[in-house]
Amino acid sequence: SVLRSPNQSQPPQEGREEPQKLSKSSRRKDMLRSDDTDKGAKRTEHEDRFDRQLRLWGSHGQKFLESTHICALGSGATISEMLKNLVLPNISQFTIIDDATITEEDNGNNFFVSEDDIGKPRG
Repeated sequence: SVLRSPNQSQPPQEGREEPQKLSKSSRRKDMLRSDDTDKGAKRTEHEDRFDRQLRLWGSHGQKFLESTHICALGSGATISEMLKNLVLPNISQFTIIDDATITEEDNGNNFFVSEDDIGKPRG
């Protein structure tokens, strides 16, 4: 028997074929849902927009996300960044509970507010 370093590949054993490497386009095609690969299948704007999420947890998971209602206690810089990241996957219902008012500082670290909002309640 021949000694090999761990980095050297083993020769294929008799009766076994070596696995084929897939091209990028082949891997991309494998990632598509079966209804995407059907000839003539058209994707909706919603499917195109949330393609990554639909691949990750399917349409049932996306529907669950879209029906979620988030309650945020406070609305400082960290919460506003978190809310932005929750808006992107299409969570559409938020309740923000905060008794502070919008300040000049909020205008610089919270893109949900503008100069016109200074002095108004955050929540």
